[in-house]
Amino acid sequence: MAAHADLALAEQCRANLPGAFEQLYRAHAPRLFGLACRMVGRHEAEDLLQEVFLTAHRKLAMYRGDSSLGTWLFRLATNHCLD
Repeated sequence: MAAHADLALAEQCRANLPGAFEQLYRAHAPRLFGLACRMVGRHEAEDLLQEVFLTAHRKLAMYRGDSSLGTWLFRLATNHCLD
């Protein structure tokens, strides 16, 4: 059921439905911010979180649903932190 919900939310974001990307942000930002704080520090984490969601918005078409949307975003954030 969760995989279906992830794909549905990704499709809504791709279609630019009002509120869809905000829903994605609100659901995943706290966890990703925590990751960024642990990896790069609080000050850098705020800017990094913006970059992660901008990248997610641009690359959402690449999300195929092989993993949960949260896992995909977590990997994206980890890669940004490492860069």
